[in-house]
Amino acid sequence: MTHIPKNFVQYFEATLEMLPQILDWVQQTLSYAGLPKKDAQQFELALEEAVVNVVMHAYSQMGGRLEIQALLTPELIAFTLIDEGVAYDPLSAPVKPEMPIEEMVEGGLGVKLMRTYCDGLSYERVGQHNVLVLSKKITG
Repeated sequence: MTHIPKNFVQYFEATLEMLPQILDWVQQTLSYAGLPKKDAQQFELALEEAVVNVVMHAYSQMGGRLEIQALLTPELIAFTLIDEGVAYDPLSAPVKPEMPIEEMVEGGLGVKLMRTYCDGLSYERVGQHNVLVLSKKITG
């Protein structure tokens, strides 16, 4: 049986007030992936941190458009966050000293979570857009 990749796209206003709706959509999309519950929860947390970075840094809490694309294949799920805010590369943030996530204080934790809970991360500035891709391998 051939597995056809599934693509999902959704547009949101990038505000903290929209975060519950964004996360509902992320959860629904993740439900198609068949990730173990713990992996899905950790990946969702990484995505939440990425969205909060868009709101806080790219749009400086002023709001703006956020496009989220999801690609699901039998081996991988990837979310691409595209915004039109100021150039902001969260992956260029300095790496905090190695310590367990549970012991870290606020500030820089989001990037640490993304690096810990994602199997792949990439950022690029394309024209006037920030493009951040977070991916997770599907192990079965």
